[in-house]
Amino acid sequence: MKMVFKTSLLAATILASAPVLAQDNGGEEAADDSNVIIVTARKNASTLQDTPIAISAFDSEDIKEAGFDSILDIAKASPGVFIEAYNDTAARVDSVPRFRGVTVDNGNPLQRTATVFVDGVYVSGGIQGIGLSEVERVEIIKGPQSALFGRNTFAGAINYITKDPGRDFGVDVSLTAATRDEYRVAASIEGPIGDSLAFRVNGSFDSNGGHYRNAKDPSQKLGSEETWAVGATLLFEPSDDFRVKIRGTYYEDDDGPAAFTRAGGFFQHNFGGFPLPGGGTTETAFQGVLRVPSLDQVGTDTTDADFQRALAALNAGLAPGATVPDVGISYEELGGYGLKRKAYRTSLAATYNISDNLSFDLLTGYNREKFLFFGDFDATIGFGFNSSIGRDLEDFGIEARMSGSFWDDRISWTVGGNYLDINILSSGGFYDNFAGYFGGTVFPRDTWFPGVYADPAETGAQTIGVFGLVDFELTNELTLIFEGRYQVDEISENAVNAGLATPISPTKFKKFLPRVLVQYEPTDDTLLYANYSVGNLPGGFNPEVAELDAAQLAEFNAAAPGNDVSYEEEKLENFELGWKQTLFNKSLAFNLAAFYMKRSNEIFSAFETVTDTTPGAPNPIRTVSYTGNGATTNIYGLELDASWNVSDAFSVQGSLAIVDAQIQSFPVGQGAGDFTDVFGPGADVTGQRAPRFPKLTWSIGNTFTQPIKGDFLGLGDADWYIRSDLFHTGQFFDSNTNLAETPSAYDLNIRTGIKTDDVRIEFFVTNVLGEDAPISANNVADTGADVRGRLPLFSGVFDFLRESVQIGLRPRRQFGIKLDFSF
Repeated sequence: MKMVFKTSLLAATILASAPVLAQDNGGEEAADDSNVIIVTARKNASTLQDTPIAISAFDSEDIKEAGFDSILDIAKASPGVFIEAYNDTAARVDSVPRFRGVTVDNGNPLQRTATVFVDGVYVSGGIQGIGLSEVERVEIIKGPQSALFGRNTFAGAINYITKDPGRDFGVDVSLTAATRDEYRVAASIEGPIGDSLAFRVNGSFDSNGGHYRNAKDPSQKLGSEETWAVGATLLFEPSDDFRVKIRGTYYEDDDGPAAFTRAGGFFQHNFGGFPLPGGGTTETAFQGVLRVPSLDQVGTDTTDADFQRALAALNAGLAPGATVPDVGISYEELGGYGLKRKAYRTSLAATYNISDNLSFDLLTGYNREKFLFFGDFDATIGFGFNSSIGRDLEDFGIEARMSGSFWDDRISWTVGGNYLDINILSSGGFYDNFAGYFGGTVFPRDTWFPGVYADPAETGAQTIGVFGLVDFELTNELTLIFEGRYQVDEISENAVNAGLATPISPTKFKKFLPRVLVQYEPTDDTLLYANYSVGNLPGGFNPEVAELDAAQLAEFNAAAPGNDVSYEEEKLENFELGWKQTLFNKSLAFNLAAFYMKRSNEIFSAFETVTDTTPGAPNPIRTVSYTGNGATTNIYGLELDASWNVSDAFSVQGSLAIVDAQIQSFPVGQGAGDFTDVFGPGADVTGQRAPRFPKLTWSIGNTFTQPIKGDFLGLGDADWYIRSDLFHTGQFFDSNTNLAETPSAYDLNIRTGIKTDDVRIEFFVTNVLGEDAPISANNVADTGADVRGRLPLFSGVFDFLRESVQIGLRPRRQFGIKLDFSF
């Protein structure tokens, strides 16, 4: 019945817009330039429709009209990009964007396949702390952007353009209240300081009470999140040719236990366990569409009593006078299961127009982020197995470039260079309270694994790049564009040298990264382009391999031939054809891109086991985590963005993405991650879909507006409006086994209200359909109570031959009211 309702509502939504979309006359009458958006995706300002690369762009009005609250909302309306609210950690820690089916199963910030910039300045920390209330525009740039943006733009980039201070005094306030204890407030004040200086000061507070109750303790909510932020911007413009913008932001996140649970666990296993030639069996797993547990089944060992017990065990494990190394936030300050983060960001952007056809730009920024997360790894009630991660991350970047043109502007060029320094301290590990269920008779106390007591691991990267671009306008219609960057990445990891006679860290990766574009404009409203670009993902180190003794290393090399204490860089090639079109005097616009991308020497994460002969070792088998190279994936896709201001009263926006990422090969003898763990070492992974990216996504939004006659409550002219946004996320697999997959999702939001130039009053309903499909799915070893409890008492507490899936729970239906006003 639920599916029938969804299908009927979808049909009604499409049919409601279809007759209006057919009214060509309305389009002519509604002709305007509201589809013209300026972007800076190629380091210079141009309209979205005149930029020959695939971009989705949303300005502040788009964000407000759609009610977007975060980048997660924007991603739903952006074809070719997908962001799981929870990545490999059940928290707002590593929610990094993925573009066009490119994923790396690695939480290391140095291995991200896409990154975020704020006003063109690199930001290495989490993206969810960047609010939208101070954003003028968001540019989502798809495909390799390494030629111009450099590090970590392997598959794409997101650039937030913040608001400039206004020249007149003004105050903006936004208030939101919704069911399930959600409250938001954002305010800013701006104005001039003399003739050439303007300021803007802003602050915000977001609180989400959580949408799920913990079955273990119903007084505790799962998914509660809280963020507050303050910021300030100064804009110095002594003339039309010179400007300097300085910005600083500080924010804190304080989240409770994440809203996630386990699915596809031991009792649901229906696949695998195949016999191996040397004895034993492969892993067992669940095959089929993942079932979302009922509300009364969602429970985790994350109560205050659980936390106090973990804290007592942590302190009991310390030697006299010792402390647990932290990264700026202690477990006592964390105060419970969840996430605590503190971060600040600063930037300076300066532009000087030396002449009519020569300009100089300088960008620099410093970012610092510290967080500590502690969560229930198995996401079930029972024997609690917990994970913890802390990180102190800082980066400093600077970029300078010159731009100009000559030959009557038929040739335009940019040359520049940049330097980026990233330093990361990481600590954490695991805590196991299995012992407590036997009253301490088997194990003397609950166990924190030794890694928690170790010094933080230190990693980093220093990147130097020189880049340039030149546009040759051969004719009025045809332009050739050449872009390129020569980049040197120096990667360091202190731990890898400890077990080696000859240090190998740091090491350098050198690469030239080109992009070639052909742009053809047969009319002012039509742009056709072809794009070839290359992205690179630098290599790194395997410190756990470096720790092995000679016998263990020989054992490891036999099991994982070709892998060593370091791994190489990965290459991504992108072949793209695009068509950008405006019609009906720019009231209708669409951008269509078709692409083929090839990942080669692909980076993958894996595990192997070796014999552990260390005296007093609790287990004769040692698990070695490592990263290798050599896999290949072919990716085919189609992306469409479209918007139509059909009339003054009605507008439509839509997007569509079809992304088919197929694994083509895996290094011989390496195993293929989860695939060979389940199917056996001789199985062929060719043809498997790459995990954790939906093959099909689409969205459609409709806005209907009507003026209200007369002076509305003394506020002047007003409009009444109603808007609906329907987002579809197709099924995606949790791993390359292609066994367990999420159900497809239909997410409908409706909002209606009244607005004037200065006031907006809005009522909204989100997740109208009550969709409950998971928003993330991460394949992990099952450490739940039902697996661990079935083992013989003295045989150990883990059974890594049994898989499960951690799923993030979708926010439930909400009703709310929002008030925006300016004066």
